[in-house]
Amino acid sequence: MGRDVLFETTIEALRADPAFGQRIAGPDRAFLLLDPGAERVLHASPAAASLRETIADAEGRIDPALDLARQLRGVANRPDGPTQPRLARLRLAAGRLAPPLLCACLPAALPDGTTGLAVAIVDPLPARRGRRAAAQEPATPENPIREVAPAPVLAAAPPSEAPASWLLYTSAPSESAASVHIVMCAHL
Repeated sequence: MGRDVLFETTIEALRADPAFGQRIAGPDRAFLLLDPGAERVLHASPAAASLRETIADAEGRIDPALDLARQLRGVANRPDGPTQPRLARLRLAAGRLAPPLLCACLPAALPDGTTGLAVAIVDPLPARRGRRAAAQEPATPENPIREVAPAPVLAAAPPSEAPASWLLYTSAPSESAASVHIVMCAHL
């Protein structure tokens, strides 16, 4: 049984909720279904697929650097029950410079009887950035590592009778023709 089919009843129940359904209705709406501990992404809408790839690995484990369980602690442990979605600003990027996204969060009954968390992203999703790699991949014929070009060469121009001095700047040879820049300096 596919993962999408497994959570289809949960998603249909969320769509039927009058306060939450409008936030996840339509193919352009981004939402995630998280496990009870907010450690795994169980389901991602097609619009949230790039977000899922950014915050979780291939098995759905959420990047621990996000500390998403702590961010969602107040939302998941609500004393009033799952009647209304709660708005929360969640940092879904590991860097401190990334702005938090406004999300509507609602506890959701999962097929196994536990209570997960539905997260509908209200703000526009940021441009996709890949997950940080743990280590550099070794060079293979399919994945060659590109060599770094050498630094540009500075050469002094030949002396002349002119009061100004000239420097000749050439870029290092590469696939394209080397570019030459002539810079005039008042005193050298």
